[in-house]
Amino acid sequence: MPNVGRFDACLWATRVCLHRVGCADVLHTTAASRRGAVKVIRPATSHFAVVALLFSITGCATAATTTTVRRTQPPPRLVASLDDVSRLAAAATPLLKEHGYVLLGGLEDMTVEQMKALMGVISGPRHRMLRFDANSAPSVPEVRLLGRGHDGALLADIGYEWHQDGGGTAPFLTLLHCKFPCEGADTLFADGQALFDRLSREDQRRARALTAVYSNEFTAGGPTALDAACGLRMSPCGTRRVRSATRRKEGWEPGRFSRPLVETACADGAERLLAGAKGLERFEGMGPAESVDELARLLRAALGPEEEGEVDSDLRTIGETRFSEDAVYVHRWRRGDAILFDNHRLLHSTVPLSLYHEARRVMWQIICMTE
Repeated sequence: MPNVGRFDACLWATRVCLHRVGCADVLHTTAASRRGAVKVIRPATSHFAVVALLFSITGCATAATTTTVRRTQPPPRLVASLDDVSRLAAAATPLLKEHGYVLLGGLEDMTVEQMKALMGVISGPRHRMLRFDANSAPSVPEVRLLGRGHDGALLADIGYEWHQDGGGTAPFLTLLHCKFPCEGADTLFADGQALFDRLSREDQRRARALTAVYSNEFTAGGPTALDAACGLRMSPCGTRRVRSATRRKEGWEPGRFSRPLVETACADGAERLLAGAKGLERFEGMGPAESVDELARLLRAALGPEEEGEVDSDLRTIGETRFSEDAVYVHRWRRGDAILFDNHRLLHSTVPLSLYHEARRVMWQIICMTE
């Protein structure tokens, strides 16, 4: 080791340790995996924990003071066969409860019928899957087709738009499955608890006091693909509605609901910042314009955008926006991937179509209301 001072020695040892640890995942073998049913791969221990341990060991603990802040971690990964759906569901469910989402790998050959069956077992006996009148699989209306290069697939040209499937009005699970990946067509995830933790104490206090009123007054009536096609635009961070839809679909009817900006609905009682800017009308006791500004400010503080994408003359985001890696996990899809996630714990977002590198991308989606 170089002849350096005590604090520099600590930093040197930290660099060596982190180099040796790298970014490799740690393979944990569960009872199920010992039977050959599944393999569970969890993210490696946080490098921050390694740093803290080294500072303690080398006596440099007073040299750096840190506050523990939750980060959005990648989902744990299960590799399994669909030969026993009940066993796969039994392995996935505790990971979903602990992490808010789980990545199921190796499902290249999963059919729409198998996907529906898997979601039904995971969701429990009292569940209701949404049925899609359009853009669904011919034989299974609970499976919606997303992407491009496939007849009937739904394609949302909205750029970045942070949201919860179901709008957060009830406990919804989503299963999103990649049949044909496309480089650049990523999905972004943000842990609501991590977002809340990243706010200052003053902003946390302000957020707790806010009740959001959402409506479809600004949209074409949904889904998001139609809203975008009818002129609705979001900011490059997906945290502000910059233009409302200029027309509405036939049969549009007004709708409105309210919910707290900070949710504590999960069994763990943790505070989570969960909000979507597309349908925000106002905060109770606050004007519409001030409300839009306040939500955008809070979401930006939580998501930590480091670089914002370029916008074209029609207000579409056409460049990449980069968010803090502590706040946002970027999933780069591989064929056969399926991510199961809890909308009461996570926000997620699409990316601009201009980032897609190929002409074809096909995804399957199931959205299910649970107990």
